[in-house]
Amino acid sequence: MNFMKTICNTTNFKKNMWALSLIFATSAFIFSCSDDSDDPEPNPEPIVSTRYFIAAENDNGTYFLAVDSLSGGTTTTAGNGIEDANSYTHYAYNGTSAVLALGYRQGDPATGRIFGLDTTGQLAEVGAGFQLTNSFSSIGPFENYLVTIKSGVTFADNTTGANFYFLDLDNDAAVSSKQLATMDLVKEGSDCSLVGVVDGGDGTFLTSVELDEGLDTCYVVKMDANLNVLNVMMDTRIGRALGQFRSARYSLIANDDEGNTYVFSNPIGGSKAGGALRINQGATSFDESYYFNIQEQANDYSFRKVFHVTENYFLLEFYNEYEPSSRTAATQYAIVNTEAKTFSWISGIPEFGNINDVGWPFSSDGKAYLPITTSDASPTVYVVDPVTATATAGVVVKAATGIGGLAKLTYTTESK
Repeated sequence: MNFMKTICNTTNFKKNMWALSLIFATSAFIFSCSDDSDDPEPNPEPIVSTRYFIAAENDNGTYFLAVDSLSGGTTTTAGNGIEDANSYTHYAYNGTSAVLALGYRQGDPATGRIFGLDTTGQLAEVGAGFQLTNSFSSIGPFENYLVTIKSGVTFADNTTGANFYFLDLDNDAAVSSKQLATMDLVKEGSDCSLVGVVDGGDGTFLTSVELDEGLDTCYVVKMDANLNVLNVMMDTRIGRALGQFRSARYSLIANDDEGNTYVFSNPIGGSKAGGALRINQGATSFDESYYFNIQEQANDYSFRKVFHVTENYFLLEFYNEYEPSSRTAATQYAIVNTEAKTFSWISGIPEFGNINDVGWPFSSDGKAYLPITTSDASPTVYVVDPVTATATAGVVVKAATGIGGLAKLTYTTESK
């Protein structure tokens, strides 16, 4: 303050103001130079890049490939990818860091491998391959895990129940096993099987129930990571929530973007129309105000699998016959919006009678990707816009007989 007062009271005001300006300018220069020399170099921003995983199949086994896009172009198994003499039946992921390939072997141990991208974007195996001694019948994401379920297992004490494997994706898919007794779980005196896994978003996950005498009743069980059963939810507006092909069971429960769980049902042999109910995130019962009759909009066809695409859009896989058995092929596809309760068959894909094989559908960035093989073309990934329910042909895989699964993978590098 005294320094400023002396300057303002000086008769030669202009000279002193000029001197003050020079002092400030010189100080700023000194501080600027000091900042430039003393501050450390800023850390470079990491760059996150994306590639896509394709599990292509031919007579020699499975070829795991990585491509830059699923929307177009061509790739091949010839001299390309990671070759494996085995075949795999299920592909699963929880985020974009890795994808899991699992082979269902009926009563034999299931084999699995995990793949990700290295820092150069090349496909590489994560950890070592592994076995699930008690096999599995369902798989789904929960927190940082992929969880598998195998029902009908006899434990050491001669009780029966479901075996759960928790594959920890934060720890190179380290496997831990847990058991749950299923007798009397949803109905006294009755045993049951569990099908499907979806994350409850609050430290819990949900699974649906197969009860032989309950074709026209839907049960969903909510439990925590220690398999403590927190709720058993029941509704008779739809039947049991599962799809079938021979001895295989497919999950018909899936979450929307808000974490609400939609429970779909179209059981073979039941009398209820194929439809969907909703369990709001964190709820302990079905939403009584919500019911979606899908079958009446689907020309009375029955569906077998469901996959979430984006927002309230879901992809449904339908049987090819009006009265399907457990051996009926299912190569028809449709999009439903569960909020608007709308239904549309997908256009732009081959006619269902010309489709020889379809791999596991995959969803990313607001689109669904259908890997389809026909008798007169190489396996092709079709890109589906859920809003318009239209598909366009994407990447083609040469020297392959089918595409088993797809995934989106990311890797991080430092900026230059």
